[in-house]
Amino acid sequence: MKLSIAVKNKAEFHQSVISRYRVQSTPVTIQVINVREGIAFRPASKTFTVQKGISSKKLVDYILGTYQAIDEDTNKAASNVK
Repeated sequence: MKLSIAVKNKAEFHQSVISRYRVQSTPVTIQVINVREGIAFRPASKTFTVQKGISSKKLVDYILGTYQAIDEDTNKAASNVK
């Protein structure tokens, strides 16, 4: 982002110098660095239950449920969560 600043005396300039005064802006460059916040889970915890009597063979690649991570920058569903 670019910003310019101009400064002027509060008091009027003396007649001997007023004709030479010109407002000049001084450019200021502002660089904003994005700080990546982590993800959040809402609610903070979630309980999953395995069905009673399911065999251990069926538990391989068994999906208990899903628990969506939230991107704290946007408050929307996070992507690429590992």
